[in-house]
Amino acid sequence: MSGLLFRRLNPIRQQRRNVEDGLQFACVTLLHVYEQQRMLRFFAVPNGERRDAKTGAKLKRMGVRPGVPDLVVLVRGVAMFIELKADTKTARLSKPQEQWRDWLLEHGHGWACVRSVDQLKEVVNALLYGVKHARAA
Repeated sequence: MSGLLFRRLNPIRQQRRNVEDGLQFACVTLLHVYEQQRMLRFFAVPNGERRDAKTGAKLKRMGVRPGVPDLVVLVRGVAMFIELKADTKTARLSKPQEQWRDWLLEHGHGWACVRSVDQLKEVVNALLYGVKHARAA
């Protein structure tokens, strides 16, 4: 029980989660603007939230995988996988996120780690104007 309370009340983890949530909200808002102009399509991958064991087991059976990037942006036949990370000293890729990054890049897919809306604009503009783009974490 105390471990569960610690996870819920850990202020550093909660602060990072809140910053990443805010970053995702802002990035999705920007992507909606591009999408309304018919420049791209995108979707979010609903990983990362805490769930009870029963729901977690169900989602695992349905194919939810750890480390999958947060957003997928589609432009003219190209899929760019976007990992969002809070711009903090402690925000780094987990081992499963590193494995996904490596696999995606080895197989010719686009991948970027984005820490701000401005970085997302750079990635999207590179996609829209034909520049292949991958950014190390």
